[in-house]
Amino acid sequence: DDVHVHARLSGGPSLRIERALLGTATTREGNPAFHIHSGRMLLPLHEGHDMTTSTITLNDVDIAAVGALADAITDDPIKAHTTWSASVSWDGGFHTTTNIRDFAPIATDEPESLGGADTAPNPVEQLLGALGSCLAIGYAANATAAGIRIDDLRIDVEGDLNLKSFLGLEPGHAGYDTLRATVHIESDAEDDAIAALHDTVVATSPVGHTLARAIPLTVDLK
Repeated sequence: DDVHVHARLSGGPSLRIERALLGTATTREGNPAFHIHSGRMLLPLHEGHDMTTSTITLNDVDIAAVGALADAITDDPIKAHTTWSASVSWDGGFHTTTNIRDFAPIATDEPESLGGADTAPNPVEQLLGALGSCLAIGYAANATAAGIRIDDLRIDVEGDLNLKSFLGLEPGHAGYDTLRATVHIESDAEDDAIAALHDTVVATSPVGHTLARAIPLTVDLK
């Protein structure tokens, strides 16, 4: 049977992240210990293990790079403060193009029912994708640190949004009222290990925290 774990972050829109464990859970010999402290991912440490030089291919994650970053931030906490950016250009109609670093441009449009041409996902759909991707990355990183092999992972995200404020029909909240994420994971790890993994991912998701908590937003006109 599926095992469901619910987690809710305080503030902001209602955000529910549910974990569904699929398949049979068994104990795997030789797994590194999974340490959790105050919701922080702690990399598995054992005698002779050097996270800065080891190459770990579990889940195709370069966990050594994550460990090296954690060590660098521990030595110099100022390195933890980062700034991310994107530049969006309007292309006519409801078409926009988002440019981020040197990656291929990301197109945005609206469905025909909202006046667009439906050539690309709209912004609120891409927001759902950002949350799902952030959670998936958290699962991959923390599972690898715990020595847990992920055989399959899918995250379904949906949200409820009232269009009245967006369309100017009435004042009020124009964004999502509720967000729901369901995590489907297949692994041979024990249920307790997957539950601990899930709790850590939810507790450390940058996008999840951004959506679930009120943060300052400034939009300047120049």
